[in-house]
Amino acid sequence: EANNSFSNTLGLEPSLNLLNYSKRILKVKALKQSFGSFYKKNSNRKFDAITLIHVIEHIKKPKDFLKKTLSLLRIGGILYIETPNLDSLLFKSEQKKYTFLTPPEHAYIFSEKSIRYMLNTQKSKFEIKSHTYSYTEHVVSILKHFLKVAFKKTNNHKSNPTTFYLNDRLAKKSLVKYKKKLLYFLIHKIFATLILPFIDS
Repeated sequence: EANNSFSNTLGLEPSLNLLNYSKRILKVKALKQSFGSFYKKNSNRKFDAITLIHVIEHIKKPKDFLKKTLSLLRIGGILYIETPNLDSLLFKSEQKKYTFLTPPEHAYIFSEKSIRYMLNTQKSKFEIKSHTYSYTEHVVSILKHFLKVAFKKTNNHKSNPTTFYLNDRLAKKSLVKYKKKLLYFLIHKIFATLILPFIDS
């Protein structure tokens, strides 16, 4: 995407496997280097745009990291940060089972307020715009949570639940498999896709 908008682009990728993928499949210019080592040798360089896509949540000292990143940005440049969102409906529904709560890989999970705080403590002032997006599997996870809560409430009022039996076990197994496929298609492919624009804002 950057190649479509800029004449000169550069990527940093410390993973050898991902670096090879970037060069071989994506055909992009990338260095096998961490940001820290790159910054030591290139602290005077300036960029029109810098992207941190699912990076900052892995950083042990994010405030210092942002300070260095912003120093590489030209006046009027764009810093794009993509990271899990503590304000999201997904976090509110999953809580301790939050999809992105994976320490020690993820050192921090940020809210919009915490990101704004780190940016506003810098000497320069920045115009900050935020946008939330989800994947269909996130919508399904949220839906599962609400259905589970609703089912528990409903189940508490039932003293004699009715169980449906089939004599033919193979037919029952086939029916369950068919229902699961149908349910997956309806929820993941149709419902989640339709509701996604209302969750993202």
